[in-house]
Order: sequence, then C-alpha cells, then structure tokens
Amino acid sequence: MIAVIADDLTGAAELGGIGLRHGLVTEVRRVVPPAFEGGLLVVATDTRSGPVGAAVAEMRSITAGVLGLGPEWVYKKTDSVLRGHVVAELRVQMEVLGFRRVLLVPANPVLGRTIVDGRYFLNGAPVQESSFATDPDFPVVSSDVREMLGDASVVLRRVGEELPARGIVVGEVASVEDVAAWARVVGPGMLLAGASGFFDALLALRRLPVLYVSGTTFGANRRRDGTVRYLPAVPDEEW
Repeated sequence: MIAVIADDLTGAAELGGIGLRHGLVTEVRRVVPPAFEGGLLVVATDTRSGPVGAAVAEMRSITAGVLGLGPEWVYKKTDSVLRGHVVAELRVQMEVLGFRRVLLVPANPVLGRTIVDGRYFLNGAPVQESSFATDPDFPVVSSDVREMLGDASVVLRRVGEELPARGIVVGEVASVEDVAAWARVVGPGMLLAGASGFFDALLALRRLPVLYVSGTTFGANRRRDGTVRYLPAVPDEEW
C-alpha cells in the first residue's frame, strides 16, 4: 500500500486520479481509516489554509496514523509553487517517520513549471510575474526557491549531483526527463514530496505483476528468445 498525504483536497483528488490511471485500487479520505486493503490511500488535509501551528499538529497526527497502517512508502503532496507551510510540515513528517531527509520535486514541466539555477519559472518567466503573485493567502513575491520556502537551509540539486545525507533537498527540473531521473534516485530513509508530476514518475517505475504464458512443451522453444511476451501496463495492441 502506498500512502499520500496532501495539504488540500484538490491535490488529493489529483493524485487519486493518477493512482487510478496506474491501476491502483484508490481511496481518497479526509481522515486516516483504522485499516486499508487497497493499493493507494490518499488523505486530504486542509493544512495549507490554516495557521502554521495547527498545520504542524494536524500533519503530525495524520502522519502517525498513516504510519500505523504500514505503507510501503509515503508521499507528501505539496503545492507545485510552494504555497503553504511546506517546510514546517515536511520537518514534522520526517520526525514522525524517522527519516533524515526529504526529496522535494515540486516543479512539473508538463504544466510549464520548472526550477533552474535555484529559481522557479512558469512558462519561462519568473513565477512572481504570474497570477500567483496575487494569491490572497500566500502571494508569490520571489522566484528564488529558498525565499519561496522561507528557509535558507534548503539545499538545491541538479539531476546527477550528489545528495546530502540529511535535510530538505529540492530537485531542480528543466524537463520531463529530469522528473523521471529524480524518480530513479530515491533511496531508503527518504521522504518523497512534491507535485503530481513527480508522483506520476514514481508510480511509472513500480514493478507490475507479469503473467507468463507458454503454449509449448518443447524445451528448446521455451528457451528460445522471443517466446515470452510481456504484457504492457496499458495495452497498445490487440492480444
């Protein structure tokens, strides 16, 4: 079972839809259930719209509840342009889960959102020049990622650069290929966080069950290259 904790209902629904597209039995809940037998549990919170103290308390409680279900891994859905109490929530989640670091990949090039050289761009322009600058709760007034997060200790890394052993690491993303590359470097003791693009890339790497069908009893044919065909996750031809 995979668990997602989202900071608003819209993001929760979006990731629930991605899970369904990947063939996971998915439920979106407002509270953590006492048990869960599906493939993807998405818990929708409302921490983005409240004060930081309440957000941290709620995130601590929900993360502990999710941990009690024994998920394979946990994903924290954040706002793609880093509005809300992103750092505070991630830090309390690290504490509850016993993790030393976070890999945060909020940008999504499919939607024109990229992070290059420590700065956030929307369709090639600095993000503070977009309509996000007039957000009533969290106006985006800078494209500097550390300033957007309000924490100078956050580390930014490009694809291929060595990651620090602890702390919050923001993965820079200039292309769809970069998002896929970040999904391939995840490791133990690492909380995964970000927007829908990163979650989609992570699910794309999951190993799906494969059915092997052999129509012969002749050993030489069974061993011959080409006698085993792999069914794609999404069939693209007639079988």
